[in-house]
Amino acid sequence: MIAIVAIEALLKLSAVITHSLSNKISPSWIMVGSFLAMIIAGTGLLLLPRATVNGISFFDALFTATSAVCVTGLTTIDVASTFTTVGHIIILILIQLGGIGIMTFTSFFGLMFAGKHPSQNKMLIKDLIDPDNSVSQIFTTLRNIILITLSVELIGALFIYEAMGDYSLYGAFVAIFHSISAFCNAGFSTLESGLFHHDFRTNYLLLNSLSWLIIFGGIGFPILFNIWQGIKQRCLQLYDAIFHRSSRMFDHKARTLTSNTVIAVIMTVVLVVGGTLLFFITEYNNILHDDTTFFGKLSTSFFLATVPRTAGFSSFSMGALTNISLVIMIIYMWIGGSPMSTAGGIKTTTFAIALLNVISTLRGRDHIEIRQRTIAKQSINRAFIIIFSSLIVVAFGVVILSIFEPTLPTQYAIFEVVSAFSTVGLSLNLTPDLTFISKITILIVMFIGRLGTITILSCFISNKGTQFYQYPTEHIPIS
Repeated sequence: MIAIVAIEALLKLSAVITHSLSNKISPSWIMVGSFLAMIIAGTGLLLLPRATVNGISFFDALFTATSAVCVTGLTTIDVASTFTTVGHIIILILIQLGGIGIMTFTSFFGLMFAGKHPSQNKMLIKDLIDPDNSVSQIFTTLRNIILITLSVELIGALFIYEAMGDYSLYGAFVAIFHSISAFCNAGFSTLESGLFHHDFRTNYLLLNSLSWLIIFGGIGFPILFNIWQGIKQRCLQLYDAIFHRSSRMFDHKARTLTSNTVIAVIMTVVLVVGGTLLFFITEYNNILHDDTTFFGKLSTSFFLATVPRTAGFSSFSMGALTNISLVIMIIYMWIGGSPMSTAGGIKTTTFAIALLNVISTLRGRDHIEIRQRTIAKQSINRAFIIIFSSLIVVAFGVVILSIFEPTLPTQYAIFEVVSAFSTVGLSLNLTPDLTFISKITILIVMFIGRLGTITILSCFISNKGTQFYQYPTEHIPIS
């Protein structure tokens, strides 16, 4: 019944989006409206008597729905004990829609059931889903995104199912829930104590399964497609070299992998490997003390390096971490995952481009070069806009929390706000005890973080198009 209602809602939303595109409404407003519509619908569903054990307030339902759609994981109530199985299914649907992207689902259903979109509508959908692909391939892209998502989540659920050891029907649901929650980088859990229980915290198959689901979900769909294309091409070249004695594999190296893929993969590897080593060192005599084996310590460190990049699962109290580990986590949360993924944060490519621009500027160059390619000025400008606006949003949230939570340490306020903005969901157990205004602030920051600061700003700042003139240049002293 819930699935039928969800499909019907998607079809209705597809029709609304198609109508909006025909009326040339800004894609940014369509994106904002889609998320708001899903949050409102989710709030109403969570208020149903069958969704909760003893009922919840409107604000708690709104906060939970927002957190689920924005794949954050922060909650004002205990999800495991407050909601029934029906409520957990509703949250799961909201996580799936919010994680892959409501526009992905609605566009897919619209192209399938609502007839063919006009060419202009397809162009707008292409820009929202995958700017690198042609308009003719947009349906294939949407289909592949959904198929890859469901396939990875199913494989992840099988590993979690085996790791949990509960082979009942409920155990299967728990495995599916955590697989989707991990791949979508949501961090929600149906377990009463989450992963805090000793049996789960030392279940390294479970921790590693969740970690890899988080990594795959946070790498980005275009990057996964591009990597697959590269692997497929290399396999074909290897086949020709072996069976047809072709030297094409060694004479010519086609540029299959894009610069975006190379940057995102390198940043992901650096963050995961570097984070694993850092947490292994900083927490060796602290929370890793209970892990008696080297593999156990390494698995927990790997999990620690993965979850701050917008996943939100935790197998221990955040307050038990050392101060240096908390600082590392804040930085990891702020950077987040890769573009066009289920992850939040400013994104790995944004951070990398900004860093490369600083290095190029210090070397006296006015452009960035990667793999014999020049990065467009527009990408560099967008990177700095995202970084600057993210710091503004985080600073705003910290100031509000500092005003209405005067006894809250500043580092705790920073941790909570960055976690909300980057849709991570990690918490120092503060969210349920915050004042109403502070909770509203966290809710708004979550929403802005999931949609992206550029999307929000585009709703209020109109694009005036290309400017074909330039005034005389004047230099302003900076330092």
